[in-house]
Amino acid sequence: MSTIDSTVSSFLQFQFEHGRVVLFTGSGFSWGATDSEGNRLPIGPALAREIWDICFPGEAFDNESTLQDLFQTALVKHRSALMALLQRRLRVAPSSLPDYYRTWLSMPWRRYYTLNVDDLESAATRRFELPRGFRSMSGILKYNSPTEERAKSASQPLLEVVHLNGMIDDAPDGVTFSTMQYAERMTTQEPWYARMVADLLSYPVVFVGTPLDESLLWQHIEFRGEKGRRGLSELRPRSFLISPKLSRARQSLLKQFNVEWVSCTAEQFAGEVLDKMHTSILPGLKALGVQLAGIKSGISQIVDVGAIIARTRPASPSAFLLGDEPKWSDLTAGRAIERSVDVEMLEHCRDAVARDRRDGAGKLKPGPLLLLTGTAGSGKSTSLIRLAIKLSAAGNAVHWVDSDVDVSPRDIKKFCLDESRKKILFIDDADRYGSELAPLICDAFSTEATQLVVVAVRSSKVDRVLNPARLQGIAERVNANETAPS
Repeated sequence: MSTIDSTVSSFLQFQFEHGRVVLFTGSGFSWGATDSEGNRLPIGPALAREIWDICFPGEAFDNESTLQDLFQTALVKHRSALMALLQRRLRVAPSSLPDYYRTWLSMPWRRYYTLNVDDLESAATRRFELPRGFRSMSGILKYNSPTEERAKSASQPLLEVVHLNGMIDDAPDGVTFSTMQYAERMTTQEPWYARMVADLLSYPVVFVGTPLDESLLWQHIEFRGEKGRRGLSELRPRSFLISPKLSRARQSLLKQFNVEWVSCTAEQFAGEVLDKMHTSILPGLKALGVQLAGIKSGISQIVDVGAIIARTRPASPSAFLLGDEPKWSDLTAGRAIERSVDVEMLEHCRDAVARDRRDGAGKLKPGPLLLLTGTAGSGKSTSLIRLAIKLSAAGNAVHWVDSDVDVSPRDIKKFCLDESRKKILFIDDADRYGSELAPLICDAFSTEATQLVVVAVRSSKVDRVLNPARLQGIAERVNANETAPS
């Protein structure tokens, strides 16, 4: 009997089907693999002992010598021997990979980050028939010359694998092990780490094989200004750390980032959770393909909220408190207080998403629509952004039409009629669509895939742009002017 919470499976299945889940692996993920001589890949202390034999052959191992110091010593004094050791011990023998790696690497991950320098994904393409190939690249900028594995299907995008500490092809200089190498990288904000942190704070992540004690990771979270301040955890997507054990203090720390500990091994998680989600693979790959194709069409401006958050810079200067229009970073950085209208809208949305849209006869019912009204400067956009972030963090596929982009009613209708994925649609300053807004909303609800539409309209324009009779029984109206801090 599985000891893993069933809500983990149900949550991840929906996220996989929409191509939203990020994979992040550490050294423990490679534990099931061996090198060409049948030896397990060395992790931490094991690698330190092997490098010790290069630096100080015949001497008893000194437990006070760290991997970082030993690597730097070997790099300076025994470069050729170090290179040979790394090439021999950190290249994975394809035949050694157990079947559970096929399960892990077949899932429709949005992106794959790894702290490991080994070539596990390359070995996997030679061992298994996978739904797509990989684009492996180094997280060390000057060594970043992406190498592409040929995709199994030209119609599917490659899975981008970012080796944050470098790749074995670039060893020994192009990998990060020693204190000096870490020190050099910590002097600047690195693009790959910055993008990785943006993804981790914007999409659901499955961490495996790491306790998340990587100094560069936390440095870039500090750079971004996302240190887990009180009250912001609910704005971050639900994520999971897969590990047989985790210290109580680390559990508490990660909870601030909405990361839940799942007590099991990578093999157990594959068997008890991922294996049962094989039906999510094709929809997820299709969703990822649609996201790439969307760049070439107007639909690309109907943006996944996770992608918007990933592009924000919470630590950047803001004039929001001086009266400027809100930016997404103002909400993720905690600059805007939560008001009673925000709590009220979230409750309405949760009820609406959980509601069955079919009547007793199985006929599709219109709605639901959440209508946020208010005068200019009443905080409609701020409340709308907060609500979108919270619904996205809760695992919903939330999409946004911004007030400063030109998306036609035809493109919105086309997007909503896509039956392949469920969605919640937000439209800010929706009154700009004039008399087309009411039929646009009705068209959106002609498919079960549209779970909810949320629009913001100025109070003075509601009657002009929306036909109250046509939307009777569909819309729930909330007034942004009648609010107080929650």
